[in-house]
Order: sequence, then structure tokens, then C-alpha cells
Amino acid sequence: MRTRSQNAEAAARAARTRTENAGERRWNPRVPDSAVGVISYHGQRFSTNCRVLDVSAGGARLELDLDDWVNSVTSSHNLPSLFRIVVPALGFEADCAVMWRSKAQLGVRFAGRVRPLPRQFRKRRSFGG
Repeated sequence: MRTRSQNAEAAARAARTRTENAGERRWNPRVPDSAVGVISYHGQRFSTNCRVLDVSAGGARLELDLDDWVNSVTSSHNLPSLFRIVVPALGFEADCAVMWRSKAQLGVRFAGRVRPLPRQFRKRRSFGG
């Protein structure tokens, strides 16, 4: 069990880390990327492509492929607030919770542990992205 002083030290460290990223409201720094991912939902009955614009230990900013989205979605449902994403180029899959939406982009936090993909499902990245 942590002592009161250990809790205070942890809170101070977290506050320093958060304020070092002036203007940022996230706890983990984002790393720009351009990997392709697949979002699946409703028990993996539906899926759509996306691009991971940046990623951190706690979440990611995604951009939906609107052409793919329009062709694969009926008017009877929308992208839910909880879904699974698989990103072969980065070698992981994760359950996601939508934190914000803006046109074709959305910010998600990873709900639970980010799981590595088995080696055979990982894709090598080519030069230039």
C-alpha cells in the first residue's frame, strides 16, 4: 500500500509531466504516424478502414476513410463509441473508446491493454510510411 507522501509525489510527477506539454490535455505524448488500421464493431460483423494519424500509450487520433465508410455503412447504424482497432503496421490491436469526433477524425483512448499482434499478422513498413 502506498503512503500518503508517495501518493503526493506521484501526483506531483504527473502534474509536471502534464504541464510540460503546454496546451496539451493528454497524459501521454503523441507520436505522429500514418499507419492503416481496421476498425471492427458489433461483434466484428462490421468493419471500416482508418488511418492512425498519431498514437500514444493511452490512445490515438484516427481518420476514417469516408469512401469506405459510406460504402460499408447503412443508414441504420453509426460507428459506436466502443470498438476494436487492428493496426498491422504497428503490430497491435486494442479496444477503443471514442473521446471526441470531428468530421472524419476521432480521438480514442485505449480501453484496457494494448495487445501485440501475432508475428504472422504484422506487416513490415515500407520506406516513406
